Amino acid sequence: MKESCHKQHVRYHMILVKTGVIIMLMLLLITPSTGQTVKKTQGIINAATIPYNASGLAAGEAQAAVSEGLSSVYWNPATLNATKKEILISYRPFKENMSISFFGMGVSLRKYGGIFIATSKYANSEDAYSSDNPAMLQYQFGYVNQPLRWFVLGAVLKYVEADLVDTKRSRLVCDLGILVKTPLFSRRDNPSEGLNLGFSISNLGDNNMKSAVTDLRYEIPQTIRLGLSAAPLKIHGNTIRFSADAVHPQQEPEHMNLGIKIMTNRQKRNSLYVSIGAKMPFKEDNYGGFSCGIGSRIKLINNLKLSVQYAFTDWKSVDGNHCFGLGLIL
Repeated sequence: MKESCHKQHVRYHMILVKTGVIIMLMLLLITPSTGQTVKKTQGIINAATIPYNASGLAAGEAQAAVSEGLSSVYWNPATLNATKKEILISYRPFKENMSISFFGMGVSLRKYGGIFIATSKYANSEDAYSSDNPAMLQYQFGYVNQPLRWFVLGAVLKYVEADLVDTKRSRLVCDLGILVKTPLFSRRDNPSEGLNLGFSISNLGDNNMKSAVTDLRYEIPQTIRLGLSAAPLKIHGNTIRFSADAVHPQQEPEHMNLGIKIMTNRQKRNSLYVSIGAKMPFKEDNYGGFSCGIGSRIKLINNLKLSVQYAFTDWKSVDGNHCFGLGLIL
């Protein structure tokens, strides 16, 4: 018995060590790129860093280690569920006639992983134009695979087209992410779901765009996220999940995202969740805020489920307080 416990302890330790090595290697690869500062550019395309999925927004954007399918791939492409088919539509309105819309579809390839295609559009009126927020369109193609039982790797290739008023520019960038699954803090009724560790880098590649008329240079900012999540508690059939992300954005203050999500028993015909979250800056006080949201999965026919999502955010840096989502899961 003692020998078995020792082997299990060694296995957990090796998983954590391997995770640390992978994260350190990825950090070394992107250090020169993230070393660029906002001061080197005269314009920043903020739309590329504004989330558009209600489920993740409601939990404080602490999604780097949360596997929720299309609802969480914005924060980490490795969190796409490769065992299900899914369609998701999201809409997030802002003040001054600005909005973000998203449409995505994920397909399982069984033992070969999963893929998804998506498009997101950041639109604004001519009167609301800002040099930091041009209209932007993204086409995304993502792939996720789980080569090991405890390790998931995901990538998203994004074609970004921005309307800089005087001209249009496009770039090809990518997001990379990993998800490590450990049995730590798992419950007895579900030992396969324990502590998850997530790491992601967004907008890698040639992310500079230059205006043809004004000679301004615009940049699609990069963001590094390191997160963890666990659902160690189940009370009266309700699962409680905690998540936290440390975020290093290129254009914003470094901050911590925290989230709590309470979910009803997912084995029932219909399920419900309630989320709260917070964005907490490490230094600046004029950044951050809180969030909350609610959602449900309603069984329609056979294994087909309807997903309904809503989030309210009070971020000091973004004036879009509401986000809506509607999806189908098979």
